[in-house]
Amino acid sequence: MPDTPSPFEKSNTLAFFPTYIWAHDLKPADRDAVNESITARLKELLPADGQLAVGRSYQTRTDMQNDPAFARLLTLADEAARSALAFLDHAPLPLRVTGCWGNVSPPGVHHPEHAHPNNVLSGVYYLRAPQGANTISFHDPRPQAHIIAPPVVKQTQKHASTVELGAVPGRMFLFPAWMRHSVNANASGEIRVSVAFNFMLENFIDSASKPRFDGSLEK
Repeated sequence: MPDTPSPFEKSNTLAFFPTYIWAHDLKPADRDAVNESITARLKELLPADGQLAVGRSYQTRTDMQNDPAFARLLTLADEAARSALAFLDHAPLPLRVTGCWGNVSPPGVHHPEHAHPNNVLSGVYYLRAPQGANTISFHDPRPQAHIIAPPVVKQTQKHASTVELGAVPGRMFLFPAWMRHSVNANASGEIRVSVAFNFMLENFIDSASKPRFDGSLEK
């Protein structure tokens, strides 16, 4: 069937104010080295698999950026963060990891919707993501966009209030720290293991917090 002629001389669909999420899969050699190093360290810091309680989440301290076992991962995360800022056409300002921690989630564990305040970028890296525990959800930051929600003919990202992304071992997601996200309950019979981290501009007061206008009255 031929397309119905348009009643308009010209039409455009414009998209503004996008939200970006970056996904990076580590090269196999990096993935294996990172996973081996961090897994060994987590075994030292957290209870053994057989001692983990169903439904209870286990986390390390939040200063694991100072632990050598996490160094290679955070070097790669820094590269990803710099690439994200370049993509956004931001000035190449120095970044610092403000927090990093390991997450071990036995069956039944979920992470409710939240954001990471006082940071510019956040990320999560997956060491173990078994089937049934291999997604992360990002929520539309425009709550007013869903006050009126007409019925749809199919589900797409054009009108989604939540987008669910698949996680696999060796995959890193990077996103704006203000982006609200959550993790569904672990529906597998195995543990899910991830590492979360935050970045902030190192010299924020000196380099980024000044007003973006010249307030001088002189012309």
